[in-house]
Amino acid sequence: MEGEEKIIGVGNGNIASHEPNKVSYRKAYNGLCAVIVQTTTQPGDFSVIATSPGLVSGVISLTSVAPKPVSIVLDAKPTKLLMTSGEAVVTAEIHDRFGGIVNTATNSVSFKLDGAATFEDDGKDVTVQAVSGKAVIKIKALEKAGKPTITAFSEGLVPGRIQIAVAQ
Repeated sequence: MEGEEKIIGVGNGNIASHEPNKVSYRKAYNGLCAVIVQTTTQPGDFSVIATSPGLVSGVISLTSVAPKPVSIVLDAKPTKLLMTSGEAVVTAEIHDRFGGIVNTATNSVSFKLDGAATFEDDGKDVTVQAVSGKAVIKIKALEKAGKPTITAFSEGLVPGRIQIAVAQ
């Protein structure tokens, strides 16, 4: 390996092999072996080099890229609140196109609340800075039943939306 990336696994398809899987070497089986490479959080170029005594070495150059944030996914715990004392924590996760959290995202996330609840400061709108791809807020139930809707949005991302039940 050349670069900050690291080899996290190897294999060759031989189910009878007792070689370890978490090393940087592997005997070929039927002329083949595979390597799994983990990139760092920093995008950049790196190379994987294959060598074997008596054979010509092989090099492949690769580029890791930072995932591009595309959407916000909301989660609330709990999803049902009591009218008199209910509180919930709402988490907005910034996801890439494959559904993974973009841990490097530091977007400003705006939350809007409609219905029988408010944010901690008794407001209906709040903006929070995402840290490691997540923005967290708390809501509290009002003294009436309903299904408040929380919407989270950030510039250039598909907004997220969730409903929470408020009951007696």
